[in-house]
Amino acid sequence: MADVAYPEEAIVGMLERDEAVTAIASAACIFPVAVDASVTQPYLVYRRVSIDPASMDLDNRQYNAQLTISCSALSYATVRQLAKAVKNALIGKTFVDGAIEINTIMLMGEQDGFDPPLAGRTKPLYDVELDFDYSYEEL
Repeated sequence: MADVAYPEEAIVGMLERDEAVTAIASAACIFPVAVDASVTQPYLVYRRVSIDPASMDLDNRQYNAQLTISCSALSYATVRQLAKAVKNALIGKTFVDGAIEINTIMLMGEQDGFDPPLAGRTKPLYDVELDFDYSYEEL
């Protein structure tokens, strides 16, 4: 595996390689920060919430981070299945390559939501937001 440039890239890679996740939302349906309205559901959108240094030592390369992954689908049952697959793919996992070491990924919270129907979509879009916490080190 090539060195990842940032920790979210490693986490997305875990999701792209997870068969339960990609059976519901293909690996091509994982997006950073936002998604175009024309994208077919179900899909995942991830965004960094925060990254804080683990200490005030200027040479320290350890950080505490939070990442939100939003699962979206046209049915509540599908979005719940997708959220469960994402949790199973990430909770308790670690990652190491030549550039990044991610320590245990923990689920900190989960919230259901929906977007009302818009032009071109007759059904609401159901969402589950998953909030993850992890620490990582730049090697």
